[in-house]
Amino acid sequence: MNQLRSSGFTIIEVTLFLAISGLLLIGVMAAINTNINQQRYMDAVRSFQDYLQGQYNLVDNVRNNRPDYACDAVKGMQAGTDVRGTTNCTIIGRFVSLEDNGKTLKSRPIYATKDIVTTSGNNDEDLLSKLGLTLGSPSLSQDDDESTVSWGANAYIAGNPNNKNLHMVIVRIPNSTVRTYASTDSTANTISKVIGSSSDINLCVNPDGMVTTPKQMITIRKDGSNANAIQFVGDSSAC
Repeated sequence: MNQLRSSGFTIIEVTLFLAISGLLLIGVMAAINTNINQQRYMDAVRSFQDYLQGQYNLVDNVRNNRPDYACDAVKGMQAGTDVRGTTNCTIIGRFVSLEDNGKTLKSRPIYATKDIVTTSGNNDEDLLSKLGLTLGSPSLSQDDDESTVSWGANAYIAGNPNNKNLHMVIVRIPNSTVRTYASTDSTANTISKVIGSSSDINLCVNPDGMVTTPKQMITIRKDGSNANAIQFVGDSSAC
């Protein structure tokens, strides 16, 4: 007697097909998610570098949006009625700090309160020490600037993940030379201290769990005269 046969898949075959398809789909989605996070991380690294490089443009092309206030060597920056461009002060640079546990870069204008034309020094550092450099009061200045590291990333000093102290001074010397000073000393939180303890600095950008690939490094070259002082290094064992 001939037995009737029906074509099709058994329950076991269908179950195996769905299971394998599900695993493949999960793998594809995981790969896509990894690629997206990798791109986000690299965007965070590049935006961090771009922000630091952009400070040189602010030194070359001074932005002065402050309200009227007094500025002199004795009182520094105080509320007043002096119109912009009529005080004894000249914006000659930017003071940049890494804050908020390595998540935020903040930038403030640096003012010379002494006459930059008549003041002289034995070298650049000596000259800067005689210019009465000061920072504008955060409550008065409208030229402060800040940037948060993208996608939850943060930065730290290479070789020491717990050290997130970074202060930079970028100034235009009266002879038109731009100089870069940087320090990781936790006490170097003033212009003079940064200038006095300056060194090359390697910064690691921490993805904070976003990706597991090697951390990327950015180097700040002391005495740099333009945006090229901020260099992208890439993967580094120092991180």
